Amino acid sequence: MQKTFGVELPLRSLFEAPTVAALAEKIAAANGQAPALQPLRSLLFRAARIASAFLCQQRLWFLQQLELDDAAYNVPMAVRLNGLLDLAL
Repeated sequence: MQKTFGVELPLRSLFEAPTVAALAEKIAAANGQAPALQPLRSLLFRAARIASAFLCQQRLWFLQQLELDDAAYNVPMAVRLNGLLDLAL
């Protein structure tokens, strides 16, 4: 919330707002502005994509458990990396 909207709300605000519009009103009130739904929709869309990717990983894991000897989802390859390693990062 702070990065996207420039406002810091307590975590409780997410659960107190029953709809996206209500949450937008809380953000606007904390920011002293009219509600802006576009960034909030973008944030929710991003969260939905992450959840979708997680569910896809779960499905692949489940299918692999059904056929333990099947290597259909394995892609063997070797990669050589050249250059200096920066341990400070």
